[in-house]
Amino acid sequence: MKHKITSKSLLDLKIPGAPSVSPDGRHVVFSLRESNYEESRNVSRLWLADVEEGKCRQLTFSYEGEHAPQWSPDGKWIGFVSSRPNFLVLPDHDDDDEETDKDQVWVMPVGMGEAVRLTNANQGVREFRWTPDSKSIIYLVDEARPSSLEFANREDRHKKIDPVVEHFDKRRKQFWEISVEEKKPELIYTGDYGIEELEISPDGKHIVFTSNGTGEPNDYHLYELYVMELEGESDPNKLVDAPGGKSMPRWSPDGTKIAYVAGLDPKLSYSQECVFLVGASGGVPTNLSEGIDWDVELIHWDPGSQELLALAAEKTFAPLFAYRENKWVKLDGPVIGAVCLDFDSGRDGTIAAVAENRMTVPELFVKAKDADWKQVSNFGEAFLKNHELPEIEVINWTSDIGEIEGVVVSPSGKADAQLPLVIQVHGGPKGNSLASLRSYCHHAVFAAEGYRVLMPNYRGSAGYGNTFAVANRRDLGGGDFRDIMAGIDHLEARGLATPGKIGIMGGSYGGYMTNWAIGQTNRFTAAISMFGIFNL
Repeated sequence: MKHKITSKSLLDLKIPGAPSVSPDGRHVVFSLRESNYEESRNVSRLWLADVEEGKCRQLTFSYEGEHAPQWSPDGKWIGFVSSRPNFLVLPDHDDDDEETDKDQVWVMPVGMGEAVRLTNANQGVREFRWTPDSKSIIYLVDEARPSSLEFANREDRHKKIDPVVEHFDKRRKQFWEISVEEKKPELIYTGDYGIEELEISPDGKHIVFTSNGTGEPNDYHLYELYVMELEGESDPNKLVDAPGGKSMPRWSPDGTKIAYVAGLDPKLSYSQECVFLVGASGGVPTNLSEGIDWDVELIHWDPGSQELLALAAEKTFAPLFAYRENKWVKLDGPVIGAVCLDFDSGRDGTIAAVAENRMTVPELFVKAKDADWKQVSNFGEAFLKNHELPEIEVINWTSDIGEIEGVVVSPSGKADAQLPLVIQVHGGPKGNSLASLRSYCHHAVFAAEGYRVLMPNYRGSAGYGNTFAVANRRDLGGGDFRDIMAGIDHLEARGLATPGKIGIMGGSYGGYMTNWAIGQTNRFTAAISMFGIFNL
């Protein structure tokens, strides 16, 4: 007998992520997130997949967990980030110092030996990258506090005094370099408050990074790209002279170009997310997303083919695309008709992706160059075998703006039955509901309890082009509300919803829409508003 899906059974799932392909393409290191119910926390640890054998084994076992794994370019080391305690005294570590509980960079020799902690950053490491020669890493940190302030901060922590005063302890960002052998950190550059990303050029002579200058989250529209020489005293150069926030800079394998992601309309943070390409020394960027309707979620270069790869938000799916011969081509295999969560590409052309769909849970897939996709993990086998899965369908209806799409979830065997209906409104508003088994509002749990769920991609959603993305500008609760109500009308006309037995729920903008909806109509019998604005 199969069991009903519950919130706990979904939280029991082990979720792979952050895949990193080895230089020879034979292995993939990735993180695996698990739930710890006793301590009410999630923890991730590192696993290693053998591509040829299609098997996975666990690499790390610490209580604190590990994440953000990266292979060294020579394939001899795996670097990762962890707040695990260090049992070795490093040359830069004073015996009298308090052991840091912040994220630090560790390196593990492949095939043998224990992991060794490289960094001892006062406030922890934000990001790191291997240098091309694999001899050292460059990492991003907050500037250390003055010793007196750090002492006072430690005393407060010991006394369990933990309030945070906004803007009180604002610190600049710094780039440091540390060698794997000598383990002696060297300060490269002290920048402003807003540095967030870091990529090293293929020749190891430059880095590209992003910064908004202020470090303020609401200044996302100010993020610019900067290129800096690693062995020089000149200031970083702004790469692109164009308005609007920019992110995800990626050097091309030959080092001549940099790809990045930015909004189509720099004035609107919710315009279509596009891929741009610019010369490594600057110039006028080219929009590689011209003529496409999907939004870019993540990009990587494929060093083997010299192609640019992109993870896309395309309507109710999230496939992978490759830029070939001046056009985007959707990759075949299990990442089509599915939701890709993360991916990486290796030097030999191997691609690793974490993907799920409406009948599966997240697993790791690998595609060697000129080969088919292969599933190399099977963490969700027991869940899929032991639980009754809902029926998930993508449907369309007409609103005053045109065609609207959504995902309908029904209990198993009841796709055509008339059931109480729950509307789950996604946040954003520039988010999108996906045709997958999992979602933020646990639609599968509601279906298991006998409800039908409608998740509408109303105007303003991602994955339908720029015109659709900005269609609810200065009209929140107007046209998007009509799109949702038209979806309910459509289900009622099909005999799949019962008037008087309809509820609505959502979080963030979905919470706002829930609050708005019950102020505009009496069609909803119940409502659940999660952290939604109710008074503008």
